[in-house]
Amino acid sequence: MTHVTSENRKFPRWLQGLARVVLVAVTALLALEIGLRLGLGDVFPPRFFEPHPQFGHFHVPGRNGWQRTAEYHSFISINSKGLRDVERPYAKPDGTFRILMLGDSFVEGLQVDQHQTLPAQLEALLNRHTRTPVEVINAGVSRYGTDNAVLFLEHEGMRYEPDLVIYAFYPNDVTDNIDNDLFRLIDGELARQPTSITLAERMRLILYDYSYFYRFVLGLSARWNRAVDRTLIETEWGKVLPIYRAALQPREQHAWKLTARLLERMSATANKNRARLVIVSLPEDFQSEDRLWEQVEQSEEVLLRDAPNRMLAESVPEGVPYFDLLPGFRAAAQQQALYYPLDHHFNPTGQALAAALIAEFLVNEGLVATASVSDAPCCRAILIR
Repeated sequence: MTHVTSENRKFPRWLQGLARVVLVAVTALLALEIGLRLGLGDVFPPRFFEPHPQFGHFHVPGRNGWQRTAEYHSFISINSKGLRDVERPYAKPDGTFRILMLGDSFVEGLQVDQHQTLPAQLEALLNRHTRTPVEVINAGVSRYGTDNAVLFLEHEGMRYEPDLVIYAFYPNDVTDNIDNDLFRLIDGELARQPTSITLAERMRLILYDYSYFYRFVLGLSARWNRAVDRTLIETEWGKVLPIYRAALQPREQHAWKLTARLLERMSATANKNRARLVIVSLPEDFQSEDRLWEQVEQSEEVLLRDAPNRMLAESVPEGVPYFDLLPGFRAAAQQQALYYPLDHHFNPTGQALAAALIAEFLVNEGLVATASVSDAPCCRAILIR
């Protein structure tokens, strides 16, 4: 008869060792989690974004919370349809001129309060000088390229019945169009790439919602990825996009071809739905401020300050109005700060200037109906304060 001793009942030593390692790791992670929550408070914003099967990613409908940094505090409220805007019905109110503004974080405006965003200020300005009520819908979403904007316009944006669609282009949209891989050029034509939301992505969303440690690591990872990104160009200011090269390399040339096709598709979608498309170019801070551009120029490569603007002008579909904000921003930047120095987005003054310049352009080009001819220079007085 075999006797089972107490030693036989014990876990193997390797399993006991593994258990101790796991216990120490879990304890350390819990300590880090508690330390980050106590030490940093609510510095990490709520998760305002989630993967989207059609657009690539989108806002979480109905989510709200504070965005806090050393430079600004802003309250973010996402409406029931997933826009950083007031609640608006899809059906356009009778007698209303409706504008849909597409773009990335510069349109979305997480760095300022809702009423200070570019679309909100544009709406307020136009309503002072037009014959009919004007609505400007904020359809900006952080990290949106032209490809995301096109898909949003096709599947959601046109449901708002806009009379005018404004696409606010920012230089990183071009490289985003490659990195997102939502479309590819095959024999010169756009081919939509299949997208899906993986289990790993869903798990990352849960981790972000419940773990400060994960958010902290995610921030470090983003900084590391930018530091090791060899597609960017080193300058004394910092790393800049390769589309500023005087002589574009094949990757950037392809990115511009892809962008041009996407703009054609955007224009066709607007026209099909009896809306007018306008393309507006928003400048980077170092494009606007002379002292910053002097630092960017200190590079081993020849860079052009307005390289993205020139290429965008060549990519705009025929008949589509195009407006470049860079000259207006360069003039204003000599007298006042228009961007947050660390965040690099428009501050409230920059948001107001962009709204004023765009409003004046729309009025002068007859893209919105003014109350009278004398009101044409509607916004000049507030451009420089």
